[in-house]
Amino acid sequence: MKFCNAKCRSAHYQHLNKDSINAAKSFTRGNRNNEKVLRHLYERLPKSEKYPKYVDISMETLIGAGYDKEFLGLVKITEWGSKKTNAYQYYRFVLIAHPDQTNRFLITILHENT
Repeated sequence: MKFCNAKCRSAHYQHLNKDSINAAKSFTRGNRNNEKVLRHLYERLPKSEKYPKYVDISMETLIGAGYDKEFLGLVKITEWGSKKTNAYQYYRFVLIAHPDQTNRFLITILHENT
């Protein structure tokens, strides 16, 4: 198929792929919003006494702060001692399912050297 110029070609393919483009934009927007919520909570809430590099938080508090469970970031299974638990990575912050309690999570920041 020939097009009059690059702008016409680009517009044609964007129109054909608009559903997948919009889905990707929505996914990125949702993950960025969740990352902002995690950063806000990590910076403002006290760190856990048991885990000093982490903020211990409930799902209700996360949702109340604007966290959207629909956007899970990059899902990884991580080992916490002898247990395996889910971790959800959002750019610079990680949300880890609490290894000892249900419906609770730990927020931490990714460090360059880890």
